Amino acid sequence: MSFEIGVLHKSRPHLLADLAELLLLVGYDNLDELSQAKLELLSKEMPAASDSEDASDDDDDDEHAIDKIEEVDRCIEDCWQLLEYREAAFDDFYPFRVIGNQLVWKAGARTEKQCAYFLLLICSRLRSFRIKGFPQKAAKEFTSFCKEALKALAPPGATVRVFDANSDDRRMHYGTNLRNAIKVLAKEIGAHYINEAEIAKIPTSGDMGLDLVSSRKFVDFACGAYSIFGQCGAQENEWPTKTLEAHPIKFQGLFTLLNQPDNLMFIPISYRDSTGDWVAGYRSSGCLLLDRQRILELVNERWADCLEGIKARWENVLPSVVDLSRPAKAA
Repeated sequence: MSFEIGVLHKSRPHLLADLAELLLLVGYDNLDELSQAKLELLSKEMPAASDSEDASDDDDDDEHAIDKIEEVDRCIEDCWQLLEYREAAFDDFYPFRVIGNQLVWKAGARTEKQCAYFLLLICSRLRSFRIKGFPQKAAKEFTSFCKEALKALAPPGATVRVFDANSDDRRMHYGTNLRNAIKVLAKEIGAHYINEAEIAKIPTSGDMGLDLVSSRKFVDFACGAYSIFGQCGAQENEWPTKTLEAHPIKFQGLFTLLNQPDNLMFIPISYRDSTGDWVAGYRSSGCLLLDRQRILELVNERWADCLEGIKARWENVLPSVVDLSRPAKAA
């Protein structure tokens, strides 16, 4: 099987909820439904992530072991409350139902909106998919998916492009040489001054952490434009280290702007507790955080216009890991 659970962040219900959904999606151990007891058993059998509160050097201590078992039990309960929240919050996008202590499939064939949810769910735990080149492909499709979401935020008349080094927009519009691409970008967002000498010192490859760019220019010749910079982190746990990667302050040595672009961070995880609040809001300081719920809200606002684009994204990812042709068994 291409899916491996691996280590768990056992004290983080939002990540445990993703795992619960993925176990059903990929049919792990031939599961058609998932009980709290089954998830609890898997949680106690799997090792804890080294950066998790569950990991400790004194796991052999009996009292400590008892505390950890109780902590896992609490996390399972929190996870189930979170799944119930998701069923209500994601509405038509959500492919599952919570019935008592069981997580089951909604009846019938998978819908287009559910497929959009699947893509983000898969991108939230790419380390579990043991297919050569798959994480890179899925991350690329996640960025293209986020491009469609960004179009809902961009004002009328704005362009929305992918700046990532491996994108079509980069090759066809900005250019593959990073130095040239930065100059095109600077002009596109109405830079007041372009520092050619400093640009000549940066590498010729890469993207400097910038994945998405939206710009609304004006027909006059004065500098300045309304712009948005975006970073896409297809990661379950490491994304907070990337929240400032696309921040405009990183580029101020290369070009000068009289007004700063907005800084957005797109993540495929649902970074929510069971009340719908952020798990830890301070981790989004310096950016506007767009998690799974906000991304799907944005694409839903322009569903008819973006369906073709996002459908191409999931069709390039889902067949590698899940069979969508069979209607799921439902309770």
